[in-house]
Amino acid sequence: MPGRPDPILGGNAQINLGKGESATFTISARADGAGPAQDTATATADNATTVEAPLTTTILPGPPPLDVVKTPTDESIVVGGVTSYTITVHNPRTVPAMNVKASTAASGRGIPCSPATRS
Repeated sequence: MPGRPDPILGGNAQINLGKGESATFTISARADGAGPAQDTATATADNATTVEAPLTTTILPGPPPLDVVKTPTDESIVVGGVTSYTITVHNPRTVPAMNVKASTAASGRGIPCSPATRS
């Protein structure tokens, strides 16, 4: 549609519609939390009655915050031996994960661990 404004993020758009014409606007919104989100679209013109279209969208809780995989360098070690682990943390969300920390706790016999480094 030449001469029509680009879609906007929240707010208002104003155009002229000819007889029998339609216009589609795409509005983007970010979900800030789970639960019902209510919104109303409103259309008005100088020579027309104002109309509204209410909408309720259910926002579902997101995926687990992070994925973590711990991979040993060795399946087994001898007493006094040294091994290492790779801990991979992945953020599957669409927003950044801030201040991500990784740690490990060995089960069974104690294996003291040194601090993790990022690679």
